[in-house]
Amino acid sequence: MIRLLAVLLFLPCAVLAQSFPEHTSVYVNDFAQILDDASETRIAQALEAVRDDTGVQANVVTISRRADYGDSASIEAFAKDLFNHWGIGNAARNDGILILVASEDREMRIALGSAYPPVWDGVALRIIDTQMLPAFRDGNMAAGIEAGTLATIDRIARPFTAGQPAPEAPTTPFDPTPWMFGGAVLLSILVAARGGLANLALRFRTCPACGKRGLHRDHTTLTEPTKLASGVQRIRTACNSCDYHRDVERTIPSLSSSGGGGSFGGGSSSGGGASGRW
Repeated sequence: MIRLLAVLLFLPCAVLAQSFPEHTSVYVNDFAQILDDASETRIAQALEAVRDDTGVQANVVTISRRADYGDSASIEAFAKDLFNHWGIGNAARNDGILILVASEDREMRIALGSAYPPVWDGVALRIIDTQMLPAFRDGNMAAGIEAGTLATIDRIARPFTAGQPAPEAPTTPFDPTPWMFGGAVLLSILVAARGGLANLALRFRTCPACGKRGLHRDHTTLTEPTKLASGVQRIRTACNSCDYHRDVERTIPSLSSSGGGGSFGGGSSSGGGASGRW
């Protein structure tokens, strides 16, 4: 009984354990390698332009899944904590913006600095629903991220800094976060215990070779990143019943700052923004 109580007390602490990637750019950090070079360049230029014009620091971040960085109760918690860990935005104005996409988790969030009143959450939600999720569902994530970024600049960053009211402000949408909190915490415990939500879902997929259910995914670092060079990670999806496996390699960003490098201004978020899932 004592051991059981100790485990139950430890699990919440394990869930809270969290690590974050280090940014390599103050504009775009495409850790999941979703964006092609042309799209990334256009997005970075747009974010640089709005920073020059208004002072707003906005950053686009893609990751494969939250579990790669420890874990958190929800995409909302992860985005807020990453926002504050990096200090996105000016510390005096707190008008920074984070656009976060977790591709394998199939969820995303536009996180806003603490200076934005709640009415801007509705604008962020409208951008997600109209500009980003339709493209994501069609399998064109790069186009959705670019469209959502440009809309965020035009409909949030520029009007807010100009002192204009929130455009197209809808009735405050139902926020399921309070209702989902208890379930999210329970889900996070299961994720920590089972090795991640992605692997849990894979167990119900059928193997393309033998047709049996039960796949698993392993991440192996082949080359560690350094300050001068990027690294390589191998992601292997394999069957528990036969010899089938599929390997995908992805680049781990170098530890040095590159295009758009530098630092943020120490801004913070109190959790405002909106989320989307597809």
